[in-house]
Amino acid sequence: MLTSVYRRFGVDRVAIMATYGVMTLAEYKSLHGLTYQHLAELLDVHGRAAARTVQRYAEGERFPDPRMLLKIAEVTAGEVTPDDCVRAYIANNSSPEKAA
Repeated sequence: MLTSVYRRFGVDRVAIMATYGVMTLAEYKSLHGLTYQHLAELLDVHGRAAARTVQRYAEGERFPDPRMLLKIAEVTAGEVTPDDCVRAYIANNSSPEKAA
């Protein structure tokens, strides 16, 4: 999806990622105009709260298990890596308010 947009506008994704850092699942969702429900379907997350589960992954409230980390990387064609998920989770859970 986004790869074709990069090509169309002559944008080098690697240069962008080197300049701006990681891409979170929330950023991926926004860039591609996806809903959490659609992401849940792409990631094979099922159940009544599937969209909410993916939203928690995206916002760093919940950490995906190793299989889901690989699935996220696969579904996003490597645009969101397991390392990106770790960094997003740490960023969300290391604020002083959360430590108290």
